[in-house]
Amino acid sequence: PLNKDLTLNKMGHMLITARTGCGKTQLALAISAELSCFGNTILYFLDPKHSDLSSFGRFLGADRYADGTEEIDAKLHEVVELMQNRYKVMRQLADKNPEKYVGKSAEDFGFKSIVVVFDEISAHLSASKNCLADLRQLTMLGRQAGVYLMLIMQDPRSTNNLPATIKDQTEIKIALGEFSGTLASLVFGSGVVLPAGSRGVGEGYIQVNGNEPELFESPLMPPNSYD
Repeated sequence: PLNKDLTLNKMGHMLITARTGCGKTQLALAISAELSCFGNTILYFLDPKHSDLSSFGRFLGADRYADGTEEIDAKLHEVVELMQNRYKVMRQLADKNPEKYVGKSAEDFGFKSIVVVFDEISAHLSASKNCLADLRQLTMLGRQAGVYLMLIMQDPRSTNNLPATIKDQTEIKIALGEFSGTLASLVFGSGVVLPAGSRGVGEGYIQVNGNEPELFESPLMPPNSYD
């Protein structure tokens, strides 16, 4: 569930963008909490700005959290290696028992989902482009191995810093706050028409699998929810 009205049929790569104070990090934390409740998801937090995700990432442990430039690049590469190892195991099992495993996803092989929550990715790309090859691998090959990216950006114009080969592979795009036609095209694609509606804090639009954007209201995080 993304809120009381919207439930995703399956996980996918996500892009969340909003100006400061519109609730993008709160939304990312709410989704992370929801995924954690299922007990079948391994979370990674990457936070180059050492801000909100940074404090919560420490609870995950050093093996699943990074906030330095080199550390983030190294952590992404670790996830790529995990993905490649999964594919190796999946191929071996499929070769031994094709009737059971051919065409199946990572979940069918008993793997937990891996979700990498990457806050302010544009800030990291401004400092280092070393992770682009790994990001491309994860967006292109991650789904079947159960590996997903949640990419978070402060300014919609920052999507210009994110290669189209990566941005276009995100099945779920969420934009919070006020948006003009120009900014909407950067996130959802050229020629998109946004529906009229309230666009305050925690409110905006969601696009799933290339469909027309719909009005979206992110879940409310109660003041004591971090306890």
